Amino acid sequence: MVAMESRELCTYCMSGYLQGGACTGCGRSAEQEKLRPLQTLPARCLLGGGQYYLGRVLGSGGFGITYLAWDKANGRKTVVKELFPRHLVSREENNAAVRVQEGLRGDFQHSMLRFQQEAQALYELRGVPEIINVHRLFEENGTAYYVMEYLDGQDLKGYLAKNGTMSWEQFKAPAHMMLKALKAVHERQMIHRDISPDNIFMLRGGGAKLIDFGNARSYMSASPLTKILKTHFAPPEQFSDEARQGPWTDIYALSVTMYYALSGMLPAPATERVISVNMQGSDPVKSLGQVCPGIPSYVAQAIDTGMAVKVQDRYQTVSDFAERLFPGLWKPQAAPRSENSQIQNTRSSVPRQPRMAPPHGRSAEALPVLRCVEGKMKGRQLLLRPGVQERLGRDGGASIEYPSNSPGVSRHQCSFMADNKKQVYVRDDGSSYGTLLNGKSLKPMEWYPVQRGSSIRFAKEEYRIV
Repeated sequence: MVAMESRELCTYCMSGYLQGGACTGCGRSAEQEKLRPLQTLPARCLLGGGQYYLGRVLGSGGFGITYLAWDKANGRKTVVKELFPRHLVSREENNAAVRVQEGLRGDFQHSMLRFQQEAQALYELRGVPEIINVHRLFEENGTAYYVMEYLDGQDLKGYLAKNGTMSWEQFKAPAHMMLKALKAVHERQMIHRDISPDNIFMLRGGGAKLIDFGNARSYMSASPLTKILKTHFAPPEQFSDEARQGPWTDIYALSVTMYYALSGMLPAPATERVISVNMQGSDPVKSLGQVCPGIPSYVAQAIDTGMAVKVQDRYQTVSDFAERLFPGLWKPQAAPRSENSQIQNTRSSVPRQPRMAPPHGRSAEALPVLRCVEGKMKGRQLLLRPGVQERLGRDGGASIEYPSNSPGVSRHQCSFMADNKKQVYVRDDGSSYGTLLNGKSLKPMEWYPVQRGSSIRFAKEEYRIV
């Protein structure tokens, strides 16, 4: 697990080398690297088949650990995120393996799928300059990891704590970038659901990137989304089990973030605002124009509208919001699409498998195969690789794409995914007419285990796992 380089990289900066007990780059003592949070992997641990040389811990929360690392294959700094839900797993000292607590294996597998979906969501948005890039997803030590680009700078929360509020002249470039990032996200029928100062990263050389997609979900669903939120930045609909979420949800959170960055004032939580409006007929949050009279009136009005309590009073699309903030200057590029939008998914140094299944559904690793046995796509098949979500429907990014005139087939019909034990799961993606597993309707946006030989049907199509 642990290997020592002939010249030891400093685990704090990954730029200098240890010489005489101190780094030649940042000057820090080698003794400082011993100060690591409990249950994290040790410094200089090698992951991903020996490709990633771990440095300091950048963050350690309830669900995961983030490490600075050196990518030996590409000669660059990078960041490795490890799935480590502390309420489900533990790790003994000097042992890299993650141990799942007794009776919680199912919960851990669900966390694994969510983690892999987060990585996949980011990977599909690679090439969007305003969103952090993901390079690779792999499994090791009984858990999952994904590798992201290294960003030099600090999050907006830290920036504001250090430098104070920003003028509109200072903030309009990052604001424009976040709008472009969200437009790319929403074009894929996803919402971020966690826009806040700590998820906007201010680059040292200028610019900003949207990070942390752990709460991102598809909004093309009739089922309620989870209530995971930041109290001051979440809109009213995120507190509800029934209210519909959509692009307007991210617009509210971004507007509150702008309000805070420009004024230094944190608005009251949406729940308090709703009560005040309903009971007293007034909003406790002052207009941005009142607290920041130097800001252009059209900017203040746009942000006030973006953080309106009622969904119908807000902008419904990012483009509508952006055109009010940047009149005549809003010309974002469409989100890039790729013929192959699947993330590199490996176990250690195992080579990536081909996207399409070979004849008769056989592969060197005998992975499960999804095969269409009846309908327009009869004979089509997909190799289901661990952690890679394969989507079916009329959407242009689908793994098996149906013609636009396919009756009964939705743009987002259903998805399939296999775990590292080759167990297959299916999910209805909020389709109009539903998806059937062995004749029973699936509840939208929930994963169901599928046994080999099972029948999955929608419209006049039938698939089986072989």
